[in-house]
Amino acid sequence: MAGKEGRSGKAETPWAAALKLTLNEVDPASGKRKLRRLAEVTVDLALGGDRDAIERIANRLDGRPAQAVSLDVHDDTGDGVRELL
Repeated sequence: MAGKEGRSGKAETPWAAALKLTLNEVDPASGKRKLRRLAEVTVDLALGGDRDAIERIANRLDGRPAQAVSLDVHDDTGDGVRELL
């Protein structure tokens, strides 16, 4: 079951649509949108030293660090790589 397209160009799932609706509702206890309350709770956790919360905030603000890629070119015969060059 396909929904409307999201930012990535992929169809939005019903779960994503439901989350967006719920997060945009106003929290009756605080009068703030639930998304804002969730952000506040995450920041409070980070300020309290929660490393997962700190990492999530950093990744959201700065982007996730690039994954290191290691490439080891090794040819036991000694001539395979040289033939390509």
